[in-house]
Amino acid sequence: MPTRFRDLSGREYWNLAWPFGLSLMVGFLLRVFGFRVHLPYWLPEDIVVALADAFVVAGIVGLLLELFATRLLVEKISGDLSEKLVGRGLPAELQSHISEIVKTALVRE
Repeated sequence: MPTRFRDLSGREYWNLAWPFGLSLMVGFLLRVFGFRVHLPYWLPEDIVVALADAFVVAGIVGLLLELFATRLLVEKISGDLSEKLVGRGLPAELQSHISEIVKTALVRE
């Protein structure tokens, strides 16, 4: 049975989400308070705005990848890996048994 994101405990949810939340917060804070930062003359004036936007985008993309795409990537890679590990020379029954063992619905660490 696959483990869904809603099945995780609060601590597990926090461990997955805090880096992306931090990135979002840094981006929002830079966007709001970035105009008060005094930069050296050789840096462009809009560098803080660009960094703020980059942090916000990184937080959103990272969170969406972690929540939705990771499971699909793990399933695809485990299927490809099982095909490589099983080998063509083994009997079909053994190949199917090894493929069932390798299929996983949960990878966290």
